[in-house]
Amino acid sequence: MLLFAGPIFPDDQGMVKSWEGDLQLFGSEPFTHLALVTDNRERWYLEMEEQELRRLWRDNRGRIRITGTPVTKEIQGHEENVIIVKKYEWLE
Repeated sequence: MLLFAGPIFPDDQGMVKSWEGDLQLFGSEPFTHLALVTDNRERWYLEMEEQELRRLWRDNRGRIRITGTPVTKEIQGHEENVIIVKKYEWLE
């Protein structure tokens, strides 16, 4: 079931890709960050509208496929992998 959709296209920072895994929260309130953790334990922080991030965590149904553009950004003083989310879908 597609819950969030945007155009799928290459942008200035790279090509759009997909990852599968589970959602986890990292950090401490009020500085938590939602991330996708893949089967091989790669951590990808998610970048999208704050309201959508909250909805995504609240509606967490297990495995998910995230499609977006991979970038590297500084999060709490460290360079981290980030997905600029274009769409996501829950996997059964």
